[in-house]
Amino acid sequence: MKFTPKSEEQMQREEQEAKNRFLWQPQECDFEILEAEDYTSSAGKQSIKCNIKIYNDEGRDQRVYVYLTPNYMRLFKSACDACGLTEQYEAGEIEADMFEGKSGRCKIKIDKSKDPQYADKNAIDIFVGAGSASRPARVKADDLDDSIPF
Repeated sequence: MKFTPKSEEQMQREEQEAKNRFLWQPQECDFEILEAEDYTSSAGKQSIKCNIKIYNDEGRDQRVYVYLTPNYMRLFKSACDACGLTEQYEAGEIEADMFEGKSGRCKIKIDKSKDPQYADKNAIDIFVGAGSASRPARVKADDLDDSIPF
């Protein structure tokens, strides 16, 4: 068998490139919150864990996870504003399920991995707009009217 030998450095570089293949450059894109649930960190701090699908202008999508917490007020408030929950934010009372199915626009960034074993990843930097997502929001089963007369 014939092959081209590679140095350890070449193999590591190729592995890193493969890990980053699906990494998007910082940009503004559409988002849809698929799931949101209450979450308590190991330090006992409350947050809302959101499973979010983001869409770029090329029609590609990927999932990111965001922890909304008053400890990062800028991100937390921007999510509330983009999801039409400003009134609830100002009242100081937000429930996780209020975010489910909401969509809008956000700015994404690249979070650099501190561990070379893991690839860099996209993350939401800030939410920037409400309701203009080009993808339809998911409909909750409770909202479906399945009493169609035949």
